[in-house]
Amino acid sequence: MTALIFLTSYSLLLVLSSFCVSFWHQLTRHSKEMQPNGKIKIIGYLPRFWSWFWEYQIGIKKIYYKGEGEKEILKLLPEKWNLMSLHELEAEMNCKIEKTETHIYFYITEPKYLFPEWVRNPISACPTCMASVYGSAIYLLFCYSVKDVFLWSEHPYTTFFLFWMIFIVILSFGNTFLTKYYQRNGLSNL
Repeated sequence: MTALIFLTSYSLLLVLSSFCVSFWHQLTRHSKEMQPNGKIKIIGYLPRFWSWFWEYQIGIKKIYYKGEGEKEILKLLPEKWNLMSLHELEAEMNCKIEKTETHIYFYITEPKYLFPEWVRNPISACPTCMASVYGSAIYLLFCYSVKDVFLWSEHPYTTFFLFWMIFIVILSFGNTFLTKYYQRNGLSNL
């Protein structure tokens, strides 16, 4: 393969890969709907269980304000806080409040996931991050399936790794751009 044919194939592969990965991200999105009988129904296209599985929430964790964070949140406490209901105070301060007989604790809640972020994001949750896993698979498949892909290079291994990194970086920008385009034009949940 010559350098010109490689660059042409490489560019075309980048464009097609970006469409494929970003479309896979959109296709696998799921949402939950509460049914009248109290059961939760998973809504989305056929591969919706991909995102449901990788982004499965096992609970909620509380993160309490401590130290400097607690001092900063106390500065936001309204003057007449003791005259406000707990719900109004939480809305005013943009955090949750837990009262005991002797103390008041401020906290926020975050979802707790089955898989850690470094697994969840590149496989399902983050289209930008998905370039690392899916882009690597596509690039390696391309290099493996095309005979003598780096025959034109004097340093084929260095060229292989250099173009791999470039592929992942450009693919991450393409995925991000297309996902924002889908969301902006109402195509995120066809």
